[in-house]
Amino acid sequence: MDEKYSIKCLLDGDENEAVLELEEDNDICRILFLLREYSVTVEAENYFYALLELRKKLEAQNIKILCKGASRNV
Repeated sequence: MDEKYSIKCLLDGDENEAVLELEEDNDICRILFLLREYSVTVEAENYFYALLELRKKLEAQNIKILCKGASRNV
């Protein structure tokens, strides 16, 4: 089942709208992040680990997702 969510993120300190597309295939959870012309896809055994990987990749590009789903205490 594919799901789409509109989320807020910071790009160089400015708030932007991005889209997360979630997809499960067998035992793999996939997240596609879309912001303007930039996109990144990550895969993991569950969405928590996928969000962790996504956050690492985005922060390397100076993009911060405003989503607590990648925090262990949430």
